[in-house]
Amino acid sequence: MKIELRNIDVQLTGSQETDELFVSGYVNKTGEFSQPLGREKRFVEKIEPGTFNRAIEKGNDIHFLAEHDNAKLLASTKNGSLTLREDEQGLYMKAKISPTSYGKDYHQLISDGLLTNMSFGMQVPAGGDKWSKRSDGMYERTIEEIYLAEVSVVRNPAYVQSSIQARSLDVTSADELFLMSKNNEKEGIITMTNEKTLKELRAQLEALEAQENTNEVVAIENRAIENEVNETRGVELFLKGDMHSEEVRALTTGSQSITVPTVLSNTIVEKLVEQAALFGRSKSFQPTSGTLEVLREDKIGGATFIGEQENAAVDNELTFDKVVLEQRRAATAIELTQQLINDSGINIVDYAVGVMTKRLAREMDKSVLKGDKANKQFEGILTSTVAETVSTIDFATVADADLLDALLDVTLAVHPDHLDGAVFVVNRPTFNRIAKIKDADGRYQLVKDVVNGKPAYKILGHEILIQDHMTGAVAGEVAVAFVNFGVAYATMVKKGASMKRINADTKNALAGTELLLLDVYADGKILNETAIKFIKQSV
Repeated sequence: MKIELRNIDVQLTGSQETDELFVSGYVNKTGEFSQPLGREKRFVEKIEPGTFNRAIEKGNDIHFLAEHDNAKLLASTKNGSLTLREDEQGLYMKAKISPTSYGKDYHQLISDGLLTNMSFGMQVPAGGDKWSKRSDGMYERTIEEIYLAEVSVVRNPAYVQSSIQARSLDVTSADELFLMSKNNEKEGIITMTNEKTLKELRAQLEALEAQENTNEVVAIENRAIENEVNETRGVELFLKGDMHSEEVRALTTGSQSITVPTVLSNTIVEKLVEQAALFGRSKSFQPTSGTLEVLREDKIGGATFIGEQENAAVDNELTFDKVVLEQRRAATAIELTQQLINDSGINIVDYAVGVMTKRLAREMDKSVLKGDKANKQFEGILTSTVAETVSTIDFATVADADLLDALLDVTLAVHPDHLDGAVFVVNRPTFNRIAKIKDADGRYQLVKDVVNGKPAYKILGHEILIQDHMTGAVAGEVAVAFVNFGVAYATMVKKGASMKRINADTKNALAGTELLLLDVYADGKILNETAIKFIKQSV
């Protein structure tokens, strides 16, 4: 950074006390505009009050020189021989000149009034000044921050510039300073323009990247849709017996069987969940291998109140047991005629999947209720020997008020945390009996509602599910099950169903039909029996 020199016509005086040589005076007056500076481009400047104080507080060494010549050092703040301070008028200096031969000479010249001009060298950091333009075209410069390098006594201001330059001091002239300010202004505009251009380019690049990502996503989605179409087409051709088509070969696992495509397999699982009222409400797990172990709290320990300095005899045991979900094969079949298969007006794939999933859903719900693990079925909740039987009543003779109380008791027996989502499960005759319950004023207690867009019936705020596989009013059997399946029951469905086409046997060949067999692998186990409560038919 170049040094700027300012020559000030002030009254510099000298004095001698005993053998010591002193000079003092104002180096610069603050808050006042200077005389016009520069020869080609004219401007005036002023140094704001406080600027010199901040410069002095920086603590750098400031020297008092003769003619800005570092070889003619007269005094310095380094050893305290130069004192600088800013007051209400400006920068004031007092120096005790070292009694060198040139020091004595300059002190004598100052004392004789032959040298009265002061000059100072400063550096203005970026942002340390402000420029403005007057109405008459003259520029004004206001300086608020400087680095003060030195102060000098000078003989001839016109001579100062040339002599300093001859000594290779890095000095900025007023004209150079003006040009620098204008260049900086232009550079600022250019910089702002470049920054704006850069921002625009970045925005364009981001837009291109976003478009590219969108195109890539669209391409992936299109490929996925194309694969789904080809896979569904493959299933349709498989049903029609075209085993040599490219779409079928991609799905074939054997001479007459295929792996159901992922999209169709997911549809089967979704339909199972949708149509199997009990299975769909259960807590579903996704297996990563052949079996899945689900931890279940068996004992959570306890707590107690004790006195000070007494041993805490607390049961702190926390134990778990495991519910193991295995792969149990669930299969269903549908017999299709060749006319149905080849009828272009029927979507044979949707039709076959719809019929078979409905059959599987019914069988799975039956297994959730009454399944026997020994027969490779789910674990049925009605087989539980731990679930609590809250009431035992005779549904044929029970009064409405007593039946309503029994239903209320079974809901109160469930932990409040498990009530949300709990449902009553009954068969059709038991539902008909509950539907006729009236209060003392003759009002029916059954409420018709809409749940998940479908009509439903509720009593005591809980939905009633009608399941034909419930035992009903049979002595000693469960007539009403109150269950939160999302808490009480765990299920698993393995991804990847398989489909087999059977048409080579004599029966199907003679009848002109095909047997389509669908296999899925699933399991269901009781997870939390405290969320299962029963009402049984009395003996």
